[in-house]
Amino acid sequence: MTQILVPTDFSKCAQNAMTYAFEIARRSGASVHLLHIVYPTEGVDNSVYQAVWVDTYIAEREQKLKEIAADYLASEPYSKINVKTSVSVGFPASNTSEYAQENNIDLIVMGTTGATGLSGALWGSTTSVLASKTQIPVLAVPEKSIMRVGGKFAFTTDFNFNPSATMLNSLRSFIHVHLSSLDVVHVLQNADDRPNKAFEGDLSAKLGDIPHQFHYLHDNDVTQAINNFVEATEAIGLVATGHKHGLLERILYRSTSGALVQHANLPVLVLHDEIKK
Repeated sequence: MTQILVPTDFSKCAQNAMTYAFEIARRSGASVHLLHIVYPTEGVDNSVYQAVWVDTYIAEREQKLKEIAADYLASEPYSKINVKTSVSVGFPASNTSEYAQENNIDLIVMGTTGATGLSGALWGSTTSVLASKTQIPVLAVPEKSIMRVGGKFAFTTDFNFNPSATMLNSLRSFIHVHLSSLDVVHVLQNADDRPNKAFEGDLSAKLGDIPHQFHYLHDNDVTQAINNFVEATEAIGLVATGHKHGLLERILYRSTSGALVQHANLPVLVLHDEIKK
């Protein structure tokens, strides 16, 4: 992991995600890219386009972003981190994705609102759009989440996971900087279902030297089962796959009254399948 991107809207939640990203960078030696995106209509006075005023508006945000970077670099733990800042005009999801592709970003770290639980915090937001569309790992960090090391990440899987080598390298680095390992969790929804050792062996081979162990739960409510597991094991975060109709999608579409609401402060790393060309 060498390049981390942090899109920010200057909110408290985005600021917390930025601190999380700097901690990862400190432990991994990665560079940090700070990106702020100005909407095309932002800074327009009474719907009349005033080019000079808009240029000033953008310049102010460029300066603010540089000041934030300077504040982090002035702090001893982060003083040696290579930081780049950029402001662009456009739309958050598309601009972030384009920037990530152009700059060979390994991990995108973004904040969530954290106000309405995991599903409300992610789905429908810029973070959720990126998490479901980009092929780059996205770490969604709630406002009150802090980086914890030494614990385990719960990796929810339906075994339909076909990661690229790049994706696995990002996961390996992510787990390493957290001094962590994976609890691979699969939920069996029928009482007579049994673990499929062939699936387990295949996924274990893909994960390779990433420390992991498998856990099987019987419950017809997948999200509640994961919720119970996370609580019982005191997981420090979640890892989920973003393929269509995958477990992440099912969790995100779940009503906010459902499971995982109380765990909105857990960071969620979203991984993706390799695109077949």
